[in-house]
Amino acid sequence: MSRRLQSDLLPFDREIERTLTNNRRLVRRNLRGVSEVVQPTSEFVNPFAIEGEENPLHNTPQNPPTMPKFSSHSVPTEENLPNGTPTPQHLTGNFIAKSAFIQLVERSQFEGMPSEDPHSHMETFCDYCDAISQTGVTQDQIRWVLFPFSLIGTAKQWLKGLDTATLGIDSWKKLALAFYKKFYPPEKTNMLRAQITGFKQRDEESLYEAWERFKGICRSCPHHGLSEWFLVQQFWNGLYEDSRNILNMGSNGMFTEVDDNQTWSKIEEMAIHNSQYSRPRKATRGGKYEVDVVTQLGAQLSSHIDTINLKFEQAMARLEENSKSSKHHVNAEGNVGSYT
Repeated sequence: MSRRLQSDLLPFDREIERTLTNNRRLVRRNLRGVSEVVQPTSEFVNPFAIEGEENPLHNTPQNPPTMPKFSSHSVPTEENLPNGTPTPQHLTGNFIAKSAFIQLVERSQFEGMPSEDPHSHMETFCDYCDAISQTGVTQDQIRWVLFPFSLIGTAKQWLKGLDTATLGIDSWKKLALAFYKKFYPPEKTNMLRAQITGFKQRDEESLYEAWERFKGICRSCPHHGLSEWFLVQQFWNGLYEDSRNILNMGSNGMFTEVDDNQTWSKIEEMAIHNSQYSRPRKATRGGKYEVDVVTQLGAQLSSHIDTINLKFEQAMARLEENSKSSKHHVNAEGNVGSYT
């Protein structure tokens, strides 16, 4: 092995720790002077920096990423709004609400009752507006003008009392989100999510009917935030055995082995097939069919009891008749003895 030249080696320092500390101070002092004049364009790596110490060349504040609030998961967002007919945004015409347009949206009005579906109303309203067009007018303008006519009762009073100027509601999307926020309180969202996660097939309900009802619950809560695979899992868990067998038969014997991205379409396919060709009776769990069976058994038992009672009465009648006959025979013998 070749020896390194003596000139390549650094001179021996007996107080190397003090020298290192002095070098760090010198670097900091120089960097402070540079940072006041020069704006760095790339990150400077300080070879003498202490671990955990901030780099003086990177002390410019950065805005942290915006995180959603906890309450935002209980209200539909802009992504959940029904997609309308796309129209150019530069149009500046004024929309004229004709009586025919008003009558159209008044076919389906929202009152604001807890049992009503705000998202379903919004979808229907937007469908009506999509059928309306005027030159130089956007769909947002049409919806903004006609939306009040789609409300009645409590919902109408809410809209009349809405201070759009103070709340900064100056567009259709902002108005729609305010509507969602009002009529999707957290307890309503929690109830709908519970209906999804606790879904159960009803008695005498076919696979197709159960699937359509499940999809309706999901549509009524567009902000449920649940993955598709999780939705399919909840639907599968809530099915009766015969409905699971239908899905198994359509999936080479094992529905649970179907790829995640195909389970939804597989259920859709088999549900439609089930609605067209068969409607199996469900194995009930305390429902109407079971009550009918109990009623039938009760009627049969009652009939048997009546038969037993009738036979008992007949036996008692015969016994009483035999008893009278015996007494008459005894009396007859007594009378014969008295004459002899």
